[in-house]
Amino acid sequence: MKRLIIYLLSCFFSVLPVFAQSTEKLEGPEISIPVFKLDIGETPFRSDTTFIYKFPFQNVGTAPLSIIRVMAGCPCVSVSFPKEPVPAGQVDTIVVRFTPTRAGRFTQRVAVISDAKEGSLKQLYAKATLLKSSAGKD
Repeated sequence: MKRLIIYLLSCFFSVLPVFAQSTEKLEGPEISIPVFKLDIGETPFRSDTTFIYKFPFQNVGTAPLSIIRVMAGCPCVSVSFPKEPVPAGQVDTIVVRFTPTRAGRFTQRVAVISDAKEGSLKQLYAKATLLKSSAGKD
């Protein structure tokens, strides 16, 4: 019985640090993008239309955050983002412009690379369903 009690106490004290919460905050820049998928839904296709998606983000870290690179997988997508570092606590926006070339369902992925300490690669998704024009039909 004495061995059992000693064994249980040693197990308890060995797992206790696992449940302890660290009060240390990571130092450095951290990026938070609350909305990473935007869908405009169904809309008629027009070749002269550009859809604009705005993705706000915040530097929730303790140091300025730099967006190093933003890459789109299609030439029909252009991206603008802040070139200067975003101060700690500040909010800024990544703007994605999508100019369709044909009707259909699209999901355009945009990769955002930053100097964040954790999660330096984020994926953004811009979606649309472009319907064929029904002009000339009764």
